[in-house]
Amino acid sequence: MQLLRQWTMVLCVAAITTSILQSVLPEKGSYAVIKLVLGLYILVTLLSPVKEFSAAELQLDFTVSSPQIIEPDVTGAVLQQAQITLEEQLNEALSAAGTPAEQITVLLQLDEEGAVTVQSVAVISKADEASVRKTVEIALGCETNIIVSSPE
Repeated sequence: MQLLRQWTMVLCVAAITTSILQSVLPEKGSYAVIKLVLGLYILVTLLSPVKEFSAAELQLDFTVSSPQIIEPDVTGAVLQQAQITLEEQLNEALSAAGTPAEQITVLLQLDEEGAVTVQSVAVISKADEASVRKTVEIALGCETNIIVSSPE
């Protein structure tokens, strides 16, 4: 920060010095050459911090995200999409069986081997509990914890 402040101060002094010299010098004769020299002086002052730059001090940090950090996010998104798809399929199966549901909630989880299992299915329906359970088990093709409740 100190270096930036110092560079700004030097640049301001150079600009003030240049403007004073331009106003004092006569406009006849070699005025164009003097104006060119003063402009070069400002340019050199402006670029002076570049000479202090060292490529050896430059450190670039290219870190790559590890797949382990990204994988849980992808797995969670896939599980969520699978839950939504199963809920839609169960809703269609219950409607086709004549036992429509007001709300269906499917809970999926990953087991130790990484396989997806249906942990539970919660159904809110006005239909008979036994027919809802049977329709859900047939639609899923497996037995699972099925919670059937009636709307309040």
